[in-house]
Amino acid sequence: MGGHSNTGLVQITKAFVGLMSGVELADPQQMRVYAWERKFRYSEEETLKKSGIQEWVNWACDMYAVPHILCKPDPNPKAKISHYWNDNKISLARKHMNMMVCLHEAAHGIHTHYFGFPAEAHGPEWLGIYVRLLTKARFAPKIAITASLEAAGLLYRKGCVSPGTLKKKGPYNR
Repeated sequence: MGGHSNTGLVQITKAFVGLMSGVELADPQQMRVYAWERKFRYSEEETLKKSGIQEWVNWACDMYAVPHILCKPDPNPKAKISHYWNDNKISLARKHMNMMVCLHEAAHGIHTHYFGFPAEAHGPEWLGIYVRLLTKARFAPKIAITASLEAAGLLYRKGCVSPGTLKKKGPYNR
């Protein structure tokens, strides 16, 4: 007879907010990186077909001498996020089937190859790799990319994440 209690929903919501807060603390640049990306045209549009997404990921892996990462559209057509999985796979939401997101996720795979699975997934080393990929792919002039990153307060590494430097460093834990 009485009304339903919202206690369970409130507890789940608090747990989710707590979980997300913990993620943000461990990866302080994450939300700012996403906000920075959304300022670019096509960052959330499907502009590539399945073969095109794999080509961009292979190109990035070849530049850094990293084994190719399998990149596929998420099987769920309603998926809203894209993700690099630790088993060397990328899953892309349909709206993210574009060069920018392919290179974003490839940068995660490259970063993991050389630095291990990071606590700070969008940290300065990762962002340095991503910037290099974007500029080499001629996404935008380097000066525009770096100026916009600085305006957004995003930190990135430069020379220490070049392909040559990381190839000399060698893969993580080997």
